[in-house]
Amino acid sequence: MVGSGREAYCLLLSILKMNRTKDKIKMFLIEARQEFKHVNWPTRQEATRLTLIVIGISLAIAVFMGVFDYLFSYGLKALLFKQI
Repeated sequence: MVGSGREAYCLLLSILKMNRTKDKIKMFLIEARQEFKHVNWPTRQEATRLTLIVIGISLAIAVFMGVFDYLFSYGLKALLFKQI
């Protein structure tokens, strides 16, 4: 049980803040759901095509970086250990 009037007041304020927070979260979720209805979602074919483009570009960059890593490693070893 709450001892003083101040403690009861603080408890009441914390409960009210929790209720306001719950209301804000509920309102956010409702508004987010409404916004999702306005989104222009891509078709399955378009999503697949764009996904393949991203994968292709990622692989190309990986190969590009791998080649340069190999060349720089080889060059650094050649400079440090004079093995050309």
